[in-house]
Amino acid sequence: MHAELCKSASSRKPYPLQGVPPVALVESNGTHRHRRVTPSLLPWQLERRAQRARARLQRAALSAGQRRRASERMTRILAASPLLRGRRRIALYVAIGAEPDTQALLAIARRRGLKICLPRIRNYPRHTMDFVADSGMRRRVNRHGIPEPPPGARIPI
Repeated sequence: MHAELCKSASSRKPYPLQGVPPVALVESNGTHRHRRVTPSLLPWQLERRAQRARARLQRAALSAGQRRRASERMTRILAASPLLRGRRRIALYVAIGAEPDTQALLAIARRRGLKICLPRIRNYPRHTMDFVADSGMRRRVNRHGIPEPPPGARIPI
C-alpha cells in the first residue's frame, strides 16, 4: 500500500504521495488516517542501543550459576565501596531477565538506612523517567515488564 499511490480511507480513490514526508501511514478506527513520524536517532543513541544489545546477548549467554556469582560479586564490591557509606539515598534498579540481581544490594541499602530510589517512566513518548522513593512494598510492572514504584515524590538527581 505504501507504493506510489495510496487509497483514501473514505473514498478508496488513489491519491499520490508527492510531498509526503517519510512517515508510517496507519489506519485508525475512524475513516481518517494518522501519520506517525519515526524520528531519526542520533549517532550516540544508535551506539548506546548497540551497546545495550551486546550486553543483553552477553548476559543471556551466561548460565544461571554464572549470573548468580556475578551478582554476588557485584553486591560484595558495592557493599564495601564508599558509594554506600555516608549517603542518605541511593538510586538502584530492580533486575529483570538476565540482569544482575539487585535484591541483596537493595536489602543492604535498607539495613544501612538509605532511602532507595528506583526509576519510574514518567512519559513514554518523550522517553523521560524520574527516580521515585521506594518503600519496597507495592511495585507495579510497566509496559516493558519492569517493576517500578507507584507514583510518588520525585527525587531530584
